[in-house]
Amino acid sequence: MQSCGSATIAKGEQVIFARDFEGHHDQRHYFELSQKIAQLIGLHHVPSRQSYCRLDEDGDVEEVVRITHFDDNHLITIKRSEFDLYLEMARSVAVLLFDSTRFDPSEFAGWSHAEVDSAELAEDQIYYRGQTNLGKESYRRGFAVIKPRTSPGSRRKLPWEADDPKQYATFITQDWKNDRVCEWPCDPDQLGNYFTKSDLPYFTSPTFFRPEVLQKYKTDTDKYRIESRQIHCRGTWSLTTYDINEAGQVHTYIGYLGHLPYAEQLYWKSFNQAPKATISARAYKTDFMAQFDTSHDPLVSLKSRLERLAVQQSPWWQLKDEKAIQRAHYPYTDSQDEWANEIMALDQLVVEGLNRAHFKAKTESLSVKVDPQWQSIKLISECLGAQSINVDEANAIVKPLQSLHGLRSKMKGHLGGSEAKGIRNEILSAHGNFKTHYRKLVSECDRAIKLLSEHSEQGII
Repeated sequence: MQSCGSATIAKGEQVIFARDFEGHHDQRHYFELSQKIAQLIGLHHVPSRQSYCRLDEDGDVEEVVRITHFDDNHLITIKRSEFDLYLEMARSVAVLLFDSTRFDPSEFAGWSHAEVDSAELAEDQIYYRGQTNLGKESYRRGFAVIKPRTSPGSRRKLPWEADDPKQYATFITQDWKNDRVCEWPCDPDQLGNYFTKSDLPYFTSPTFFRPEVLQKYKTDTDKYRIESRQIHCRGTWSLTTYDINEAGQVHTYIGYLGHLPYAEQLYWKSFNQAPKATISARAYKTDFMAQFDTSHDPLVSLKSRLERLAVQQSPWWQLKDEKAIQRAHYPYTDSQDEWANEIMALDQLVVEGLNRAHFKAKTESLSVKVDPQWQSIKLISECLGAQSINVDEANAIVKPLQSLHGLRSKMKGHLGGSEAKGIRNEILSAHGNFKTHYRKLVSECDRAIKLLSEHSEQGII
């Protein structure tokens, strides 16, 4: 900024930098935002969006600085509230320069007869304009001074400013301390503890919800991560603990709900209901007895096995999608759509990870003629059969995988045909509900992967 001819501007800093690099094959000319601005207001360049972005309070990607290309022209915009925040932190103003010239090259004779005048059109905005006597040519050059707006609601709060008082929703909760079910705010100042005498409900008073509350988090794995006992929202909030009780209700403790943003509290409140059973045995053991839960969870076990195979770079199973493990969950409701979605996610994780090329090579090495149509599960079956593996053990490996993949194929798209309907009725008749069936299938798949791992170590597959 030293050579712009203005002592004031010379002390300034450029906001946008137009750069040129022949090493960029796809976009030689590009623009960069000042790193000081990007870091002070927490922006990151996202090439796919052609924008500098940040995560908002809901964990959504917010485009703050957008770079739009129109042939040889470019439009760069920044959200005013974010720019005002930076200007106030830097105790600065922005100076926007502009220069536009219009003339006909075939008739232009120069600016010697131009009438030059200046006009102040608005507060802190000065424009200079020149025009020839003939009225056919003109130029416009000037600047605008942009001051940060400081009125409430016009910008984000400065990092050192106090936040607005947080809002807290009320929830139907089981007040163990006072032996009652009541509606109570999740405000920590309205909750008691085990060390101070008061009539306030405990921070750990259980609060119960319909299982549909988890659906939002299961369907957006880019934004949310569901673990066996925790939920995390990208870059913003976490729910410290939750579980499922014997009545199928999701439950957590009212104090932890107070850690959520108010909008998220209201979402949970819409599913809130009175307790139909107490908290799960697992939650009681870990949260109140301070003991490790050693009960077997087949889905946790299966995921752990597959994660180990991925880390070890197993030749017979590969993690095709890094989020595949995260997407596999138990169905928590009686919805056949949720069950079918979880069947698909489980098949994508387990079956699609099987390396057909490995099993084909192994089967061919056993002098078995391989049909080109055979897929991984059939190849595993042929490989085990060629080595006279115990039939029961071979079935324990092959049948769960066949069942899983067959269900995924027949239930894909949630088809309502007679075959799909017959399968659903058969499952409900045998297991009572989709949740029980899914857990049994996961348990069988977990054992199948365990046996395959053992056979791999022995060189059988």
